[in-house]
Amino acid sequence: ISSNAYDITGDLELYSISSINIQQVIKVSFKNWMPVSDKRAFWSSDNNLYVPVLHTKAYWKDDGNLNNEG
Repeated sequence: ISSNAYDITGDLELYSISSINIQQVIKVSFKNWMPVSDKRAFWSSDNNLYVPVLHTKAYWKDDGNLNNEG
């Protein structure tokens, strides 16, 4: 998962990797949520992917720069 500053989206891509093939499973963009860069996403023992996010209004400052306080 990464933030896309050009489209102002949070983009998530998942891939399946085998010994001979890499295949994209899903690619989604979230327009209202951005991943928090200083916290890690993780797979939990309950088989869910947890990703710390901020709403885009909290992610960006009014001047267009990153909000480092979030």
